[in-house]
Amino acid sequence: DVFLPLESTTEYHYRSRIVLEDMSEQQYKLFHYKSSKDLNNSLHLDPTKKWSEISQHVSKNIMKEIGKVLLGRFRYKETELKWILQQLHRHRRAQWKLSLDLSKVKSDKKRKGTNS
Repeated sequence: DVFLPLESTTEYHYRSRIVLEDMSEQQYKLFHYKSSKDLNNSLHLDPTKKWSEISQHVSKNIMKEIGKVLLGRFRYKETELKWILQQLHRHRRAQWKLSLDLSKVKSDKKRKGTNS
């Protein structure tokens, strides 16, 4: 149990916290998919900006909206959600940077074995 101060500094009450187990790999993948799929376009991560430029917006707006969408579907830790969003942004930013240079796009397709 954790002591949390109330309005008056002389009064305390107990507030129990639920300790969550770590997600399995399958739960993590499903959580990653669900957390980004159900967002409207104004809440998507902008790959043209660095994480440091959008992290405050992510924490204040995007994470709250994801929480509303996933309410009752998943039990997760905020740090897990933030980590997922950082990884998603890193991947999309790398793909965006790659798409800017046609020679890199061709070499990446060749590396992956893609025919188009």
